[in-house]
Amino acid sequence: MKPVRVFPNVLMVGKGEDRLRSTLNTAIQELVNNGFVDRVIDKYEKYPNSFQRVAIPYKETGASK
Repeated sequence: MKPVRVFPNVLMVGKGEDRLRSTLNTAIQELVNNGFVDRVIDKYEKYPNSFQRVAIPYKETGASK
């Protein structure tokens, strides 16, 4: 099903805070990659599949090789 709207989540950091931004991006990507974000969504999602999940680049989607 196609979502009605998709809004990204963002964190603001101060101008010139490139190292902080990079650190936060890396930490968030690790939480996505290791499944933590999906587990939290599973726990609190009121209606199944009501949140669009981030595609994990290395995860197979059911297509055969």
